[in-house]
Amino acid sequence: KAFLEMDGEYEKFRDLRRVIDRCRDHIEAMTDQRFSYEGVREGRKVTKLRFEVWYESSIQGILPLSDTQFAIEEMQAASELISVGYTQNAYEAVQTYGVREIHAVVAEVRQAIKAGRNGAKPIYNPGGFTATRLKERADLANTKAALAEVVVLPPEEPTANVAGLAEVLVSLFETYRREAAALIWEEFNEDDRARFLSSLEARLDRFQADLLQKFGWSGKSFEMLRNRVLLEDHGERIRDLRRFVADEGLFAEHPEAVRDDILKLAEAKLA
Repeated sequence: KAFLEMDGEYEKFRDLRRVIDRCRDHIEAMTDQRFSYEGVREGRKVTKLRFEVWYESSIQGILPLSDTQFAIEEMQAASELISVGYTQNAYEAVQTYGVREIHAVVAEVRQAIKAGRNGAKPIYNPGGFTATRLKERADLANTKAALAEVVVLPPEEPTANVAGLAEVLVSLFETYRREAAALIWEEFNEDDRARFLSSLEARLDRFQADLLQKFGWSGKSFEMLRNRVLLEDHGERIRDLRRFVADEGLFAEHPEAVRDDILKLAEAKLA
């Protein structure tokens, strides 16, 4: 708990188990130490924990070690992912996103967890939050790269150039909104999600509700509807198009008049 900066939390055994299990994943990934544990009860209350510790001759944890092995910094990055509850393959994440990006996202997640303990919106699923932020940042970087590749046409053909940039901006902004809605959903606990689904069902006509219920409130149609309602209900957390462009520093290389034309055309496409 101290390692995860969670002193004073998870006093109940069923909650503390989550912390212990996360630490076990971390230890087994990085060392040849293994352990199991069980709660010792006095009456109905767990008052002690009994641990059994042993060692294996080779490491066979979450991080598969190749013949060349990880570089030290890559192992540390994977370890950091595990420490914030990332439950997917940490090895693949490091290979996909890179060490520097892993460090940046883990720092962001830890800050969000700390802010949640100090009165901000709590992060109920740090692992899911981490996965979402990794993907969101990667999508943003990819779309920025696409923006950079848009050919700047000569002055006599400004309309075609503005149209191409506006198309890319619309794609970038829609990706941002989709990922923002997914991030809000990841932050919901089970009670939040149950309340949201009840509220959503009340907004639908009988046919729509029956159809979504038939498919278990899942699938692409449900996700599109869920995201739209989440964005409507949590609009204060979502940047508008102009704020988004300013924050991300998009089109800074273009004159102000051209930037304004791009924004107006993109706004029209999104309307």
